[in-house]
Amino acid sequence: MTLGTVVGHGGFFSGFAKALEAEKNHRDLRFQIGEGFGVGLSENIEAVLRSSGETIWCHCTSTHWQISGFSIYQHEQHPICHFDHTADSCVLIGLATKQTFWAQYAFQFAHEFCHALIGHSSNWRKRNLRQAGPNFWLEECLCEVASLFSLRAMSETWRSKPPYPNWKDYAEHLKSYADERIEKTRQTYRQPFPSWFAEVENDLRRNPTMREHNCRIALELLPIFEAHPVGWDSLQHYRMTVPSEEQTLQEHFEQWLRSADRSQHTFIKKIGTVFSVKILQ
Repeated sequence: MTLGTVVGHGGFFSGFAKALEAEKNHRDLRFQIGEGFGVGLSENIEAVLRSSGETIWCHCTSTHWQISGFSIYQHEQHPICHFDHTADSCVLIGLATKQTFWAQYAFQFAHEFCHALIGHSSNWRKRNLRQAGPNFWLEECLCEVASLFSLRAMSETWRSKPPYPNWKDYAEHLKSYADERIEKTRQTYRQPFPSWFAEVENDLRRNPTMREHNCRIALELLPIFEAHPVGWDSLQHYRMTVPSEEQTLQEHFEQWLRSADRSQHTFIKKIGTVFSVKILQ
């Protein structure tokens, strides 16, 4: 009887340990770093990418991964987050940087990590990945927010807890990298946002990756995410349906709200107000 009890408890604790490990796997950010990054050592690249992703991921408490991790390779032309997973179930991300330009690694990965949250997190098989629709420009703007958000958050974290002690002084460079992009955009766009956006929305619907425009919009959204970083958790619900070619921005926000948890509705509505979208649900 005693022996049976011990075995039973062993099975219970073994199962409990496996459940904890499974939950940990859903939270861990795991990386496979490919070749082609020059003198940038894979362990250092991983440390930067993990730090970049964690600034956002730590706020995504109800989001999880059903993937093995992130497979990172060097892309000669531009950063990219692929639709398809690798053979071992990793999200495939290309970064267009080399050597030890750590701010650039962090900036690019945060952008693609945001795409991964939208397209590959939680129950990713239900995602609409391949038909982005006419409002895909908004996703690109959110990913631009992710880059700025991550660099600014990393610059604070690295002042006291950098990945390595001798990287502490690099915190200021992370901040200046973001600050320079922000200031350049502010100097370029002087027109009040509402009238400017009304003029360019149709252009963005046709060409969603107008980077200067994406950054201009990101500057309007960044304060909302920095004030309410739990909003990153809502991205797992961002693209759950196939949009029509004529889908309006209003319809897109209504779809996002319907898919999201009620606790995330206020945040999504705050994003909508930037574009004068009023959601009555």
